[in-house]
Amino acid sequence: MRLQAAFEGTVSPLGLDDTPAPRTGSPPAGYGAAVQLIRLATISLSRPAPWHLQPMHYRSSEGIEVVVDSVEIDPDHVWHEVPGAIVTWPFEHTVTRLATWATADIPSPSMGIDTLVGVDDDARLRLEGAIIEFGDFLSVTYQCRRIVRSPVPCVAIVPEGEGETAELAKASGIRSPFKARPRGRLLPDIGEGVDVGAAVVDRLDGLALLADALSEDGAIGQLHNLFRVFERAFRKGPGDCAKLLLAFLKAGPVDLGWTDCEVNDWFLRLRPEATHADRREPFARAADAEPHLGRLEHAAYDVLLNKARWRSADSERRDLISLRAGVDADNETVRLQTPNGVVIAPWLDPFGVFPIDFNFRPEIGPPAITQMPGYTGNGPGEFITRGRFQRDDQSAEPLIYEITSWKGAATATPSPTNEPERKAQLP
Repeated sequence: MRLQAAFEGTVSPLGLDDTPAPRTGSPPAGYGAAVQLIRLATISLSRPAPWHLQPMHYRSSEGIEVVVDSVEIDPDHVWHEVPGAIVTWPFEHTVTRLATWATADIPSPSMGIDTLVGVDDDARLRLEGAIIEFGDFLSVTYQCRRIVRSPVPCVAIVPEGEGETAELAKASGIRSPFKARPRGRLLPDIGEGVDVGAAVVDRLDGLALLADALSEDGAIGQLHNLFRVFERAFRKGPGDCAKLLLAFLKAGPVDLGWTDCEVNDWFLRLRPEATHADRREPFARAADAEPHLGRLEHAAYDVLLNKARWRSADSERRDLISLRAGVDADNETVRLQTPNGVVIAPWLDPFGVFPIDFNFRPEIGPPAITQMPGYTGNGPGEFITRGRFQRDDQSAEPLIYEITSWKGAATATPSPTNEPERKAQLP
């Protein structure tokens, strides 16, 4: 079995035949013969992008080895040598990208009646943690921004013996959880009859804080500024703010299933874990914050536009501007309030962990299995976007949509229908 990766059409071998993959321990006794789980990812470094990185190995704090197989150096670097130093001007778009992978021994996966095999989530999380740790190390070392992304496919299961090879040959692919989190456009375009400027003229501080949240690259930065919107609006700290915000949201024109449990969790757990790192042991990272952003963003827009008295400790509404969409309590269904609403479907890997990198094309040959029906398409680089939305103005059941695209080039929302499922095939 060989595994290859390509940046921009240049293929470089990862040589699993020549260099045995690093081990992370044997599977527990009684769980069958081991196979390997491979987790692939890219790490993009920018602002500034280092221009002299080479393929390397990194051993994580848990002893997992992350292999950098290839490095793509952006040619658009601007630097100049002066006596005794190098001066560089980092463009925002200049990126150095590393193709990485890590492996773990896992028990032979079970196969369901659908002939799909499952991914060992504990092993996958350990491998993802090692890759994230390596990204953190690179970011601090080179004083730069880092983003970890997933290729398509992003995992492979590799048998290590004849028996496992014969068994996995019966599988039709890997079972995909596909944890997509779509969101909806909340306001119409400028000039379409909604005067947002007039609505925020007495609360430009809130406008600035919400714009700061939307302008942040990372989920923690977005989260931090969204909480600042709420605290500014109600002029209260987190404990009192939770009660006031919940009453405000529950009084809104659309019931999105707001609960005490959810809003209290935002303010009493998520906010301190994202803001502080002193006495408490846990602290929030981007993967902890990102699942909450859709509903937090909706709540912040509602507060900014529809709180009757800005900077006052009350929950009175004015319902001046109706939001055009919202994420339901299941965190999966987009509730559309107007015809032709826009559903924003982020490019996420099937585990909802990393965004997709369509410029990294791994080629993993048999006997490894990589296909994930419902997530990967039939061709190289094909990615399936799946989600749910509901047209509240039609009182219809939620519609499941499925769109196949290539390299992120195809983006569209199928027209609503009363059929239980609709599939759209895009070029």
